[in-house]
Amino acid sequence: KKRELIVKKYRQAFSELPITVQKIPRSGVSSNHLFVIRTNKRDKLQKFLIRNNISSDIYYPYPIYRQPAFKHFYKSKLDVTESLTREILALPLYPHLNDKTQNYIIKHVRKFFN
Repeated sequence: KKRELIVKKYRQAFSELPITVQKIPRSGVSSNHLFVIRTNKRDKLQKFLIRNNISSDIYYPYPIYRQPAFKHFYKSKLDVTESLTREILALPLYPHLNDKTQNYIIKHVRKFFN
């Protein structure tokens, strides 16, 4: 339940920013394990967050089709997959994330884009 509230707050706070957040279909349910945003300024945003003592993560730095176990299944480059891989960034999301810390994160993400 706490993760749901954190995600809801992020979604509302970032709704006017030039980023994309995961869309969950009405019939779907998210575990809210990660809060991943998509922006073509991912690397600059991550550096900005680091400078402001905010953690973020790139869980999949290269596409699964390029990982050794799957490499032999794909002969061609997957351009859309490559693009998405360069644009996704996970923001802090954990049950003990308090309002003060989340507000600090939100403030700095907004500051970066404004």
